[in-house]
Amino acid sequence: WQPTRVHHRAHMNRYLFACVILLTFTTNSLGTTVAIVGNEKMVVIGADSLGRHVDFVSNGPRLTTFHHCKIHVANGTAFGFSGLDDNADAKLDVLQATTDVVSKGRDIRDSANTIANRIEGPLLVAIKLLYERLGHNAYTQYIGITPSVLSIGIVGMRGNRPSFVTVEFLSENDPTGAPIKLSRRLFTCP
Repeated sequence: WQPTRVHHRAHMNRYLFACVILLTFTTNSLGTTVAIVGNEKMVVIGADSLGRHVDFVSNGPRLTTFHHCKIHVANGTAFGFSGLDDNADAKLDVLQATTDVVSKGRDIRDSANTIANRIEGPLLVAIKLLYERLGHNAYTQYIGITPSVLSIGIVGMRGNRPSFVTVEFLSENDPTGAPIKLSRRLFTCP
């Protein structure tokens, strides 16, 4: 592929924009990959469909897998998750919290901050419960070795331009590996 000199900068900008987006929200903490790719005219979000669930039965934890759609849409805004997004004991329901917030039609960056504030407490409770119930080795196997426990990607319009924002929650652990608090990173493009 050889672009002309006149169009070279525009083609490179589109290419770089797509690469930056793809690299910022590819996460594998729980085996999920959500990818966001775009240019100045559109943004595309995609994900695999394999989910995992842990049940606590009398003889120990049982991990099951299932297929489900990880991309959701509310009020014209698409979003997806990678990581721990549901725990009834901790009252963690990332899908419901995200749907409630993006349905209000606010700026996606403001929405991401609101969602993060709403779910941070229940997410910390959920990972502490999992660690307690699973033990260190099984917890590490379930959550993964990276500190990322949840990433949320939201795709929508900012003004008249497609954009996306990601919020990533990172577990901060004590010396034994037990989760003690969360930190978060927020990234918006453009």
